[in-house]
Amino acid sequence: MLDLDQIILAGPGYGAAGQIYADAAAAQLRTSTFAREVHTTHVSLSTMGADAAALGAATLVLHSHLTSGAR
Repeated sequence: MLDLDQIILAGPGYGAAGQIYADAAAAQLRTSTFAREVHTTHVSLSTMGADAAALGAATLVLHSHLTSGAR
């Protein structure tokens, strides 16, 4: 279970019709989550561009290689 304040949709799949997905997700969260009585969960689109997910994945790979010996 997650208690999120914000969900950000990112990636090329949200380019043309992203706002439709964001609106649908927000509507679903407003009607079906237990936390809706406590606070709302804001759903928005990333402003980082279509390649944000790929950059994040590449960052994780680089981080794991650069810090593999450090603990």
